[in-house]
Amino acid sequence: MIKGEYQLFIPGPIELSGEVLEELAAPMMPHFGTEWAELYKETTALAKQMFQTEGELYIVPGSGSAALDMGIGNLVYGNKSVLVVSNGFFGNRLFEMAQGFSPNVELLDFGFAQAVDCQRVKAALAKKHYDVLMAVQVETSIGILNPIETLASLTRDSGTVFFVDGVSSIGVERMLMDRWGVDVCASASQKGLESPPGLGLLAFNAKAWSLMETTSRPDWYLNLKVWKRYEPYWGPTHPQLVTHAVPIVRAMTVALKQMLKDGYERHIDSYATITKYFRTELERQGFQLYIKDGYAHGLTAVTIPGGKAGELVEYFKQQHRILIGGGLGPSKGLVVRIGHMGSVADRKHLDKILSIFAEAKSSVPL
Repeated sequence: MIKGEYQLFIPGPIELSGEVLEELAAPMMPHFGTEWAELYKETTALAKQMFQTEGELYIVPGSGSAALDMGIGNLVYGNKSVLVVSNGFFGNRLFEMAQGFSPNVELLDFGFAQAVDCQRVKAALAKKHYDVLMAVQVETSIGILNPIETLASLTRDSGTVFFVDGVSSIGVERMLMDRWGVDVCASASQKGLESPPGLGLLAFNAKAWSLMETTSRPDWYLNLKVWKRYEPYWGPTHPQLVTHAVPIVRAMTVALKQMLKDGYERHIDSYATITKYFRTELERQGFQLYIKDGYAHGLTAVTIPGGKAGELVEYFKQQHRILIGGGLGPSKGLVVRIGHMGSVADRKHLDKILSIFAEAKSSVPL
């Protein structure tokens, strides 16, 4: 191993397949021209399958946060009314981001690691009109899978646009944008899409664009009106506003093809299967899972007794050259978070993690 190299079992970025790594090493190609335009079109079409949408999708050089900023700012800039549903660190961060664009942002906080009560959300929407409802699909800080399908049903036939932070869910969790009625969803390349960091993805439908057209976001780079204006200006061989992260787009194309080779549903189901196995084996060893029901399938949060979560993180790192995640917010020092996305989401790799957990009971000790 190269000095400082570790195997990644964190909630992102993740381990990359050999084929994706090989594509990253390919000779550089320009971000314009017929070949690039065809590749970009293919990548966009593949990405839409992971969102299960026939709407629009933009791939942005940047992070998942760039895609979130693009989506939120274009929807709510000015004076739009927003309700943000939160039960963790990233839900609160979504609230913070929205506050940067509108003074009319409200937080419906269910408490850290607590289940979202959709009836309370329904009551809030009935009491007052909101232009936008926002929620996180996977609250990565603790490994909760929020009820996006049910939340979408609350806004599907109304004038409220439903925005979902899918940064940690797309590619791992089922996201049926068009069928459920999710109007906007933002994600990133380095988690469930099994690619290097550096790309944000934003998918949206006509309902969302109708609201976006009423805003006047003053900036340039993440302004969707600017992106749309430049599409005919640059022409068909330059399909995006700026110089793109060509190697990462190419790598993501390879990753998406790998993920979809057996079909979308089978790919998503494989995560449910391996996560159930991993959780069952952890409990068999006597470990307590932080989230019992409504858990995510790309990471698992494990309660570590005696405040020794930090010691366990260091044990994995120093003794096995493996990186796992610690807790965030109120769970810091109390849990470890094991990421199992991409090439490590199989029994071979997770059995290795399970053996280290068993070993750590006496070695840390726990």
